[in-house]
Amino acid sequence: MLFIVSESVEKEIQTMKRIIITIGILISLAGIAYAVDLIKEEPVDLLTPEEGAMAEAKSFGYTADLPKSGPAIKVLAPDTGKEQQSPFRLSVKFVPKPGSSVDPASLKVEALKFVTLDLTNRVKPYVTPEGINMEQAKIPSGNHKLRVTIGDGKGGITQEIFSVRVQ
Repeated sequence: MLFIVSESVEKEIQTMKRIIITIGILISLAGIAYAVDLIKEEPVDLLTPEEGAMAEAKSFGYTADLPKSGPAIKVLAPDTGKEQQSPFRLSVKFVPKPGSSVDPASLKVEALKFVTLDLTNRVKPYVTPEGINMEQAKIPSGNHKLRVTIGDGKGGITQEIFSVRVQ
């Protein structure tokens, strides 16, 4: 059986195909946008309000060199020279020494208050051998000193202390 389709009907069929394809694309994009929103990181209390209110650790006029035999620690964010809004991005890069590898299990993150607070478990979900990438770290207003310690497969260890000022 042979069907003859007029030119105008053929154009309508092509238009309908384009509409169906466009609707499919829009539905796919909406699904992707929804999925991205679902995996968006929620703010994490790096320091609770009670912990943030604690007095900072005091310096007694002497300084000791921090160990630097392990991977280099580079604080990429926050900008430690500027006051931050909370939550902010916490991004720290670990750079292993040649012939060595970062040991993420050796990571320790601490807040240097009157009593040193271990924040490692709060940060662990955001740690890879390349560093820490926490999109929404919450810290109460004030000045806070953080210490990051990381080791490598050869037993080297490095510590870095940096300050975060939060409005």
